Amino acid sequence: MKKFILALLFTCLVFAQDQKTTLSADEALDKLVKGNQHWVENKLQFIHQNSSIRYKTAKEGQHPFATILTCSDSRVSPELIFDQGVGDLFVIRVAGNVVDTDELASIEYGVEHLETPVLLVLGHSGCGAVTAAYKSWKHKTEDTHSNIPELLHKIEPAIKKSYKEHPDLGEKSLIDASVSANVRMVIDNILKMSEGTKKKVLAGKLKVVGAVYNTYHGHINWLFTPDDVLKILRKGNQHWSSDKMQHPHHSIDLRHIQAVEGQLPIFTIITCSDSRVIPELIFDQGVGDAFVIRVAGNILGGDELASIEYGVKHLQTPLLLVLGHSSCGAVTAALDHVQHPDHEQHGNIPKLISKIEPAVREAQKDLKKGENLLDKSIVVNVRTTHKQIIEKSEAARKQIAEGRLKIVSAVYNIETGKVEWLDD
Repeated sequence: MKKFILALLFTCLVFAQDQKTTLSADEALDKLVKGNQHWVENKLQFIHQNSSIRYKTAKEGQHPFATILTCSDSRVSPELIFDQGVGDLFVIRVAGNVVDTDELASIEYGVEHLETPVLLVLGHSGCGAVTAAYKSWKHKTEDTHSNIPELLHKIEPAIKKSYKEHPDLGEKSLIDASVSANVRMVIDNILKMSEGTKKKVLAGKLKVVGAVYNTYHGHINWLFTPDDVLKILRKGNQHWSSDKMQHPHHSIDLRHIQAVEGQLPIFTIITCSDSRVIPELIFDQGVGDAFVIRVAGNILGGDELASIEYGVKHLQTPLLLVLGHSSCGAVTAALDHVQHPDHEQHGNIPKLISKIEPAVREAQKDLKKGENLLDKSIVVNVRTTHKQIIEKSEAARKQIAEGRLKIVSAVYNIETGKVEWLDD
């Protein structure tokens, strides 16, 4: 009996050593996001930081849920920034969060052997390596008596790219832009140089995410892809439509950060002025998350287009959403005028309505049996705005061509709270 128990204990121990994290990529990322909120709000939970977890991980091995490549800077400690502890994060730190053979091998160990579902490349504000690379590039100077120039040369392409895209920026702003560009460049390099990591991504077993940490306020600016943001909005709308709101990013600390450091929205949206159509509620977002353009009938004029370009080009939001809604008064008025052109209208309203009327006429032509003309006109009007943005904005076309922007159309149901995604 004693031998049987010992054998059973040994089997359990072996199984535990081989066990990997059970978190999905989205769950792991959510854990990082919430942990950073604890850090920003000075509400650290200090999880997995005691003798029992040391004993457990020593006996059973490590089971981290994220691999992180970040900078050597003494202010950038991932375990503190994300409120994690022993065994939670597999961390690679090197000045400027650059990659070469050693870093790539370490990343591959994390994502292939330890099977972490998330790989995070984390830059930070005021990065000394990026600043040094900028000054070396600008002033054509370098230290020939050390190994530092070789590292700085790896960052230089990000500096050049930022300068090419933003030639009018001052030194500090250009360095900030270069920090983000360097993170994106490092991600591209990882996927080019590591076949195993790339296969994991293509198989849907790994999510690679970029971010920039603000060393002053402690806040993380996530460099999401368009699809990442779309997933966040879908999830947020589920919260709203099922009365399970989480109300993120509403803290006093975050308001202070946004006021001092500026806004960092994750998406730009053009939608209607209707008082029942509130983007921050519909998608369960908070301060600094959405760059919003609202105008009756979500039509596109010069001011709206300029505002959109500010969002997608200057603020670099990776997603642009065109959102119409059910029972839209502006589309209803356009439909009424098409059907009853003799009805008198006053002020500037006729000019606005005239921009929606072509969508109504198109809907009339293509109306199928059983379809509602108003509902169809609302959809066609949304698609028209979507099409006009692409036709009229060179900046948007450029961002789309480079894979940095996605435009999505949708219609919001003001009664159910649900969003119908027209691109599904």
